[in-house]
Amino acid sequence: MPIYYPGHPSDPATAGRFPQLVESTEVHVDEVEVTRATNGAVRMKRKSPTMLREYNISHILSTTDRNTLLSFFTSNKNSTFNLHYRGTDSFINKAMFVAPPNVSLIGGEYWQVTVSLMETP
Repeated sequence: MPIYYPGHPSDPATAGRFPQLVESTEVHVDEVEVTRATNGAVRMKRKSPTMLREYNISHILSTTDRNTLLSFFTSNKNSTFNLHYRGTDSFINKAMFVAPPNVSLIGGEYWQVTVSLMETP
């Protein structure tokens, strides 16, 4: 059974919630390790056959939704899950957490939560 990041359209429990803020970013990463040989020649080693994406996704969430996202992180921090990034209608990325969510209270019962994710091949 697939695992969906909260707010994913295919997740009936959270669809339509967890809006991604405009400051959320998607960056294409070409993982190349560059070194120099003793004669000065450049050596390049690709770590992945394709370019992957890194995501920093920001949300403004109620305390209830913050707790849902933190629970999702705790349960799936070592799992691959389906991510629906804002602005894409049908493109689904397989992603994993690369760090714990960054959580800060912005007032009342609302929290800004930023998560760092990386696409998996």
